[in-house]
Amino acid sequence: MTGFERKKIRVFDESNIEFSDVILVVQNTKFYALKKFLALQSSYFKSLFFEKDDESEKTEFKLKDIEADDFQNFLELIHGESSVDDGTVTGLLQLADMYGAPTATRRCEEFLSRESHMSLVQQLQLALRYNLENLKSECISDVKEISDIEAIMAANLPEMDLSTSQALLEKSIELYNA
Repeated sequence: MTGFERKKIRVFDESNIEFSDVILVVQNTKFYALKKFLALQSSYFKSLFFEKDDESEKTEFKLKDIEADDFQNFLELIHGESSVDDGTVTGLLQLADMYGAPTATRRCEEFLSRESHMSLVQQLQLALRYNLENLKSECISDVKEISDIEAIMAANLPEMDLSTSQALLEKSIELYNA
């Protein structure tokens, strides 16, 4: 969730009704979209719309456990808009992961690599949580001081895997010997 009202880049409201074939309801907000486009971008929507015979004829679906603002940002992102910023990237990654949307994941990872002002620890945490291997490698490469490693270890990241721990150990030895 963004924590503040962000201006919508693109609308998915009833003004799009003639160009849509599905309504997705999130927290009582209706989003009008195209099934085939969503299915092309997301394995979840492909399965929901085209692989379940009893669901294929439905035109309205309720999506649970997500925020309407995050879904708005997700739709903007998969429609090619620049909706990724430090305030939206976590929610976007969560939905991209939940809905199996690799293009959205890639665009979030690119943002984190090139434009984000998040701390090294925050970026590494997202990289570990959402299996962003390129970002994880960049974060480890960006470790320049022992204090960076101390900050990462102090964060006690529950997603920390063995390969990341080993890479950080190697980096600490490299820094110690420098």
